[in-house]
Amino acid sequence: MFVHATAQLQKEASFLTLDLRPPVRAESIDLRALVSHCTATQSVASMESVSEIFKNGIANFVAILDGERLLGMCSRQETAALLGGRYGFSLWARKPIEQHLCKQETRIKITMPIGDVLRAVFARPDKNFYDDVLLVDESGGFLGFIATETLFKVLNALLLTNIRELEERDRVIRLKNEQMETDLRMATELQQALMPNAYPSFPSESKRVTALRFYHRYLPASMMGGDFFISHGFQTIQPVFVSAT
Repeated sequence: MFVHATAQLQKEASFLTLDLRPPVRAESIDLRALVSHCTATQSVASMESVSEIFKNGIANFVAILDGERLLGMCSRQETAALLGGRYGFSLWARKPIEQHLCKQETRIKITMPIGDVLRAVFARPDKNFYDDVLLVDESGGFLGFIATETLFKVLNALLLTNIRELEERDRVIRLKNEQMETDLRMATELQQALMPNAYPSFPSESKRVTALRFYHRYLPASMMGGDFFISHGFQTIQPVFVSAT
């Protein structure tokens, strides 16, 4: 008689601790630090034994393995629904759990960038939106579960970091603009001080009446003008004739 001895497979890895206080950089996030638990059992385990795993622990999902190969996962909710019916326990209690895997699951590889992970997880349908995520290594081996709640915290930390960086950039730009405006005002005052305010008489003899009057109008396009100062024009006046006696 062949008996399947089933127990909860606990991979008590020394989980990394991820500090989600901003600033948090996407490239610095190690997905292994997001693992909340590694609850797993073998595919030949009975549904009754898996139900006991759920009763004795706080995990809502259990990974199902065939040796070291990951087959999928089962959920507390679906297992309870099958065994809790009128004849559910008598029908399903001794059936292997591999027959009742979750139809939808999300697997992510350890090498997947956190941005791609967040896009994949938050694009899931409402029915399984809050399911735990299976983390696997490059060969598909089971590493643990990541809770959707944890990914929300990661997303929030990344958004806060971006907001703070944008606010800091805005502050720096504002200070630079203020300094630039101060410099422009000083340059404008200097430029205005260098403008001509007197013109030579024409003709040069002081006793004769000037036949021309010069004037200018200076209108810079912005706070400061360019390199050219152009005389706007001149106005002709009627000369005064003095009769000789």
